[in-house]
Amino acid sequence: MRMAAFTIRSAVDQDFRSVLEIQNDPSVMTASGRSKPISLDEHLDWWVANSKSVDVVVDEDDTVIGFGRLDKTTEWSIQIVSLAVAAAYRGAGIGQRLLEALINSARRSGALSVLARIRTDNDRSNALFSKAGFKKVVGAYGSKQEREEEWWSLRLV
Repeated sequence: MRMAAFTIRSAVDQDFRSVLEIQNDPSVMTASGRSKPISLDEHLDWWVANSKSVDVVVDEDDTVIGFGRLDKTTEWSIQIVSLAVAAAYRGAGIGQRLLEALINSARRSGALSVLARIRTDNDRSNALFSKAGFKKVVGAYGSKQEREEEWWSLRLV
């Protein structure tokens, strides 16, 4: 694994294809509960619909190596809906730094809490969010997909 300097910045339209490549990485698909790759058209629809949400891209030598995205769920709550790092860069602390940046962005927006929904079998994400101070939210779920995922919450105040 190459250890190089990286920065975190807002996503720009030129990042479109790189983010799609990371989303279609087999391990990211598994962690997201998807069984098939996202098509270019589906990704374009997602990109256009979410252009006003906070996209954060990890950028090293102008190569996208990870991304995260926040969605405001209520007046006082924000959800981390995406957080992924390219396979070649995993294990270097990039996910942790990206998660910290997303939490700081949520804090600056005035949110009182940050939520995340993580698959129960996604050990790396569960450990990452736990280490960052997130706590599992206890609750009953109805659908099979909901039983395979857990909500995590971090209070910001």
